[in-house]
Amino acid sequence: MKTIPFSGIVLDTSNPQDGQLTAMVNLRHTSTGSISPTGVNKKIYTISNHRELIYIHKGNGYENWITFDGRIIYYEAYRYGNDNVVRPMYYYDGASSEAKIGVPIYQIDGLNDITSVGNTLVVSTDGGIFYFLCYLYGSSGTYVYKNISINEDDITVKINQTDTGHFESVNISFPYDVIEVGGKFIGSKGETPDGAIYEKMDNLRSKGEIQNVSLIRWAIRMYDGTYTLHSAPILFIRRTPILISGTMNSEYKNRSVQALFGYYRIKVDIAIPKSLKESDIYKGIDVFMAEIPYYDDTDTYKNNFPVLGNGNPYSFGGDPFYTNDEKLRERILETANFYRIAQYDFDSDKFNNNTLSDIPDLSDILKNLVYQSALTDDTYSHNKLIAEKIFNYNSKLHISGTSQKLYDGYPVEMFISYAGSTVDVIRYISKTYIKTEAGTSIVVRDQDLSDGESLLLLSPYITYPDSRAYQMEITIIYESEETRYLYSAKFDLKPHDFLNLSYYLPTGEINPITISGTVITEIPEAPQSLNNIESTPNKLKVSATDNPFIFPVEQTYTVGNGKIIGLAAATPALSQGQYGQFPLYVFTDEGIYMLQVGAGEVIYTNCFPVSRDICDNPDSIISLDNAVAFTSDRKLFVLSGYSAKSISDSLEADYVPNPAHIYMEGIENVLIEPLLAYNYPFGELIIKNAEGNTAFIYDLQRKIWRQRKIKGSYFIPSYPVCYAISDEDEVYDLSQESNQLQNVTICTAPITLGTPGFKKIERSILRMLAGGHFSISIYASNDNKTFYKVISVNINSDTLLSDVPLPRIPSSWRNFYLFIEGDMLPDSTITRLDIQEKNTFNTKLR
Repeated sequence: MKTIPFSGIVLDTSNPQDGQLTAMVNLRHTSTGSISPTGVNKKIYTISNHRELIYIHKGNGYENWITFDGRIIYYEAYRYGNDNVVRPMYYYDGASSEAKIGVPIYQIDGLNDITSVGNTLVVSTDGGIFYFLCYLYGSSGTYVYKNISINEDDITVKINQTDTGHFESVNISFPYDVIEVGGKFIGSKGETPDGAIYEKMDNLRSKGEIQNVSLIRWAIRMYDGTYTLHSAPILFIRRTPILISGTMNSEYKNRSVQALFGYYRIKVDIAIPKSLKESDIYKGIDVFMAEIPYYDDTDTYKNNFPVLGNGNPYSFGGDPFYTNDEKLRERILETANFYRIAQYDFDSDKFNNNTLSDIPDLSDILKNLVYQSALTDDTYSHNKLIAEKIFNYNSKLHISGTSQKLYDGYPVEMFISYAGSTVDVIRYISKTYIKTEAGTSIVVRDQDLSDGESLLLLSPYITYPDSRAYQMEITIIYESEETRYLYSAKFDLKPHDFLNLSYYLPTGEINPITISGTVITEIPEAPQSLNNIESTPNKLKVSATDNPFIFPVEQTYTVGNGKIIGLAAATPALSQGQYGQFPLYVFTDEGIYMLQVGAGEVIYTNCFPVSRDICDNPDSIISLDNAVAFTSDRKLFVLSGYSAKSISDSLEADYVPNPAHIYMEGIENVLIEPLLAYNYPFGELIIKNAEGNTAFIYDLQRKIWRQRKIKGSYFIPSYPVCYAISDEDEVYDLSQESNQLQNVTICTAPITLGTPGFKKIERSILRMLAGGHFSISIYASNDNKTFYKVISVNINSDTLLSDVPLPRIPSSWRNFYLFIEGDMLPDSTITRLDIQEKNTFNTKLR
């Protein structure tokens, strides 16, 4: 007697092996190799208002269900703690007394992708990446979502000089001879200064009063100490910080000489939106300073002083150390390090009605400036990132299919020099030209100042936060005595040697630019930005650890020359978004690449191609345990290690014998816009067509196929669970199966019993322990096209029955088919088919 155990589905029956199946619906193999009915998946929730379930946000103690109606994202339902019940999230909108399901989170334009990093929900849209913080609200035990995306135009920071008219003085000795050099001069050049000058300079410095040139920047401080949205470097110069002033008699004696010391302080004015005072992400604004020596050196006097007057008395004076701005310009452009001089926490009492005005006390800072915390460089934090795909891997947000909207430019507040008489600026327009890989991009900042901004001078140090910018046009419309004027100027920009910015700084003397315009009767239209979306399809950007808001430039990776279409990790997930030291697969329209995980601050080391197979449906990419599945060229592949292998070849067939004439969906239909899912607890890869009811199931451990009826128009993974959502918005947990009758189907491939010749079955036994209401049939055929039912047995039992002997088949046939269909008890098992045959070696039917 021959023993025929049942394997999996093989639709290619050109060389059939006994025990292969062409249908195996709602059954799976047990650990002993038998097959048993699957349970019936449990419905756990019904989505309201025909919304789409797009994500399940899991955190410490909560599981929040997020839905989308094509316009608004909702916090639909929740499951807290060890509660197994998914409960709708009710809220009152104030318009009616009736509670509604689903708290609106945000209205978006075009959903691209969604994920989470910790308690932050991250949503990628056509308009950018948005962040929503999930936190426990009060003592109610309810979690809520708060939009924590930041709009930098809602923040106004003005940094100015103050106390510029103050002086301190000290008497000094100035015993130098009068010399004749085309006139009378005090011959002080090259002489050693009076020590009282150095003492006073040190004294002023210890009091926090600034004499040197300074560059001031501010930046937003985040919860982890990271900085973002850096300001432009704002240049402050105090001319003639040291002045010698003296008198003497007609004999050049009885001299009375003073050294006068000018200085300034920094004044900070900040206005913020109310939302920032309660922000858990953006914690404050810090102000940084770079101090640049105004003088080349003060080791010796650099100038002689002309003798003025008629001798009753004579006077003399001037700046003893100043030469010209040539080396000062070099020092300004060599400056790259900025040190913190002030911190302003958004929740501080210093903010009164969301505004703050302060003069930082630098008395303990100036003398130790270089030991203060330093500001990092700004790496395009002002640009708005747009991503087609986002992926949480090892607590870092990975974004691909990226593009960025280039920054409009710094606001006018960063280029104003408040000095002298003023005019009222009512509009500021900057037009910046940037050289990108795709050509020239033009960005325009059109800033209305409805209240009028008082200024007279424009800073000589004009910048844009991208070293590729090469020109800026500035237009300022201002009013003076009820007349409107237009000022316009063009500035050539150069890339900074050390910072990610381009700058204009005049040669020669570095003085503020006087705004002097022409009279206008109408305010002109502002130009439009052009080509300001920069696409980087082959770039993968990786955020800082546990900070999905910041993407350091050193963590941008170029993958091939095409477009990145998907990301996946081939390793067992430890938890959602956590995978460990395993490589990351990057799918592109050129093939598949692997990024090897680095150590320490190095996120990834090597990037190299592993397969030329091109995924034809990015939505099909799915992580499995130790592998990744995807579709390509109407095939289903599993990628593991350095190679991808098709697992759907056995399901490809031009013709499949169908003795019982049941509906048999082929893999070619399923692979048209396929849906893929991974049922973690059972190690099952699921693939189905959105419109079909039958899914093909691949057993990753046994490497065999089976089928299952699944009500699923789409799937949502939520490790370690996978959910199927039906057309009726019903949500089924694929990991939970109830023990009840299950409708099953088994159809074997042609059973040849090892020979293509004719044979008759003398005796057969279906080894099983099964019950329910199902039929057992054996069909016979000589050509696999015409079929005859030669045995039919009906089972109707509410208890499990053991082995079923089948009647003898007296006639001779080439091939036989076992067909089982009906409702089977949940504990049923079918082990094998035992057959005792007799070869007849002819074609005569007996």
